[in-house]
Amino acid sequence: LELFDLTILLDTTISNEIYLQYSIINIWITDLFNYISKSNLLIKEHIKVINTFEYPISKTLSLIPLSNSYTSLHGQVTSLCNYEFPAICLICGEILDGNGKGHCTKHVQFCNGETGMFFLVQDCSVLITHGPRACYLPAPYVDELGERHRHHRGKPLHLDQRMYDMLRKIWISHGIPREVVQKRSNSTRVIIFGHY
Repeated sequence: LELFDLTILLDTTISNEIYLQYSIINIWITDLFNYISKSNLLIKEHIKVINTFEYPISKTLSLIPLSNSYTSLHGQVTSLCNYEFPAICLICGEILDGNGKGHCTKHVQFCNGETGMFFLVQDCSVLITHGPRACYLPAPYVDELGERHRHHRGKPLHLDQRMYDMLRKIWISHGIPREVVQKRSNSTRVIIFGHY
């Protein structure tokens, strides 16, 4: 029911304040979906587009599921794309070219606003971005002793769910900007703006 239909049905009137709030929200929703349709962006299935006050179905926000085996993930990704340095967006699952031409930075604008989280498959590390700034975080893959390895080749690595949950917590709590600033300020080497 529209707000006006509801007031007629209940035989009540609405105050100017409620009417103004309803109008502002309606204008905002209309503008948002006009922008989305003009940009040819896909609307995820859990969002309902309606002009009344109805909320999307509650869903736990999570990063994409990763394979338990790094070797298996590497094989799957390399069979799906021809990139030398593939990067998986951990928010939507899209595979991008992570060769330093700014593809990840551009993708973030359409995927998650200003922040992004990517798994760099060849480097076995996580890249987080905030605008044009980026930094590395340890990958959620460890060996049988629970140790992370910079040089992972030849060592079977498996997914450490606690580590992956920590990455999810950073994303969910809007902690990516803080992490990027902190890592960049404490590092002797930083990633060039917009590199990824």
